[in-house]
Amino acid sequence: MGDDAEVPMNDDEAEGQQVARNADVGKLYFMSQEAEES
Repeated sequence: MGDDAEVPMNDDEAEGQQVARNADVGKLYFMSQEAEES
């Protein structure tokens, strides 16, 4: 019961970390693509 109350917070935190990680990966991928073209 106490665990159920914690799940939304944990999900939001995990989702925020996932978004930040995806942004970093996308940035690195974009930079590597630009480097290959030039």
